[in-house]
Amino acid sequence: MKLQGGIRSINDLTEEEKDRIYFLMSCYYKNMSRSVFDNDLTEKKWVILLKDEEEIIQGFTALVKIEAEIEKKKTAIIFSGDTIIHKIFWGSNLMHKLWGRLVFGMALEQHQTDYYWILISKGYKTYRFLPVYFKEFYPRYNMPTPVFEKKLIDWFGAYKYPDYYRSDKGLIIFDNPRDYLSEGVADITQSRLKDPHVSFFAEVNSGHVKGDELVCIARLTKENIKPYVIRHYLGK
Repeated sequence: MKLQGGIRSINDLTEEEKDRIYFLMSCYYKNMSRSVFDNDLTEKKWVILLKDEEEIIQGFTALVKIEAEIEKKKTAIIFSGDTIIHKIFWGSNLMHKLWGRLVFGMALEQHQTDYYWILISKGYKTYRFLPVYFKEFYPRYNMPTPVFEKKLIDWFGAYKYPDYYRSDKGLIIFDNPRDYLSEGVADITQSRLKDPHVSFFAEVNSGHVKGDELVCIARLTKENIKPYVIRHYLGK
C-alpha cells in the first residue's frame, strides 16, 4: 500500500479530517486531551497530510512560522508541532520529503532573515531528526549551546509556554502530565543508549516518559543542512 501526500492550510481541514488526526494521535499517545490537541492545531499554519490509496489519513505534521527579533536580528522560527505516522508506514520517507521541501525551501529562499527550526521533543525518535538533517544543532552531547541559540530557545520557551518553560533545563515541564508516548512507540533500550545522541536525550530529558519536552534548535542555512538532504529533498 502506497502513500500520497500534500501540504494544506490548517484552515482547510475538515472536521472529519481533524477527527481522524486526533484518532491517530490517541493510538500512539496516552493521556490525550482533545481540547489541548485542537488548540495546538489551531495555532499552526500548515499541515502535511499523508493518505493511503483509499484516501484515509495515515500521517500528519503541523507547522507554523513565528517571527522574532533577537539582539536586533530579524529571526524566523519554523515550529513543528504534533507529528504521527501509522506504524504500518514507518518505513516511508514521504513525510520527510514533503517536510523538507516546505521548510528547507522556505528558508533557503530568504536572504534578509535568519531562519531556525525549533522542535520540542518528548521522544528520542524526534530528537534524532536533528543529527540526520543538520551539521550543527542544539542542545547536543558534544558541544555547548551557543549564546545566541540559547537566547532564541529561551525566547521561544517564554513566548510559547510561559508557565511551563524551565530555562535552566531547556525543558517544558507541565504541572499536570500531558500526553506522552505509549509503550513500544519510542522506548529507549540499552541498545539505543549506545547512540550518543539518544543517550544525551535520555539524560537531559529524563522526564520524557511523562511528557516533558526538550526544546531543540537548528539553523536553516544551506551550510548547516547536510548536502545529501538538499539533494534528496530539494533536488539541488
